Parts: sequence; structure tokens; C-alpha cells
Amino acid sequence: IDATAIVARLAYRQGNMPLAAQLVSSAFAAYRHNAWPNVELMRRAIELPPLIAKMRPLAPAMTTTFDQPWSAGQWEEERRLRRILLDHEIFGCAASTMSALHAVEPWPPWREDVLRIRRDCYAAAHDSRAEKAQQDLIDFFTNEPAKLLPPNH
Repeated sequence: IDATAIVARLAYRQGNMPLAAQLVSSAFAAYRHNAWPNVELMRRAIELPPLIAKMRPLAPAMTTTFDQPWSAGQWEEERRLRRILLDHEIFGCAASTMSALHAVEPWPPWREDVLRIRRDCYAAAHDSRAEKAQQDLIDFFTNEPAKLLPPNH
């Protein structure tokens, strides 16, 4: 798995996106059953699917790399976050994005981008969680820490 992840990054850097997509998908499929790959290598591999997805024909395959949990729950929060962001970028508020959002309920990642996607998609789908999603976004802004201003302002 380590070698596959390394070669996937190499293929990406060399501009061979189809090979990079195939290898990162293979590495993640194996990672679902084996918890022993190098943690730092896998963290870097997690960065690849959104980059590869910029080549639109490969985008749908890259969104599926985040669909299933990896062994021993490794990188679970990051996997769920990336799944939401990438699915929304590629598919908008389609069924896959809705599924990704439902998977993090009732405690979504407390980030503005995710909370906005959640509010917008639930509202567009007339989902029963739309009102809660709107209130969560309001709460996020209400409780956001004050920004520090530079001296002399």
C-alpha cells in the first residue's frame, strides 16, 4: 500500500493523471482492509483525489475514494470532510453529496464551507434538516472569535 501511494504521487507529479487515479484508488481500497501503511504517506495520499479530480473525466472515480471508511477508522474525520467537499464540487447537491452530509449528522464538521454546503443542499432538497442547518450556520458566525486587527487600526 505504501509503494502504491508513493507511485500514485509520482504519477501525479509527472502529469499521468489516469495512472495516478488508478493507483490512489487501489491504495485506498487496500487501506480499507489493512491498517498498517505509513500514516504520513496516507495523509499525503488523501490530498491526491481532489487534485486529480480537476481533470473532470476522472472526477467521479476520485469521489468514490472517500466513500468507505479505512481500516481501524484511520483518518475518519478527514475522509468524511473530503467526501463532502469533493462530492459537492463535482456533483453539486446531488444524491452523493446528500449521502455524505447525512453521514456526518448530527455533528457536521464545524467549518464555514461545510456548514454552507449543508445549509444550501438541505434547503434545495427541502430536507427536514434545512432549518437546523441554517441555525448551525448562524451559530457558527455568532460564535466566531473576533478577528485581531493589526496595531494602529
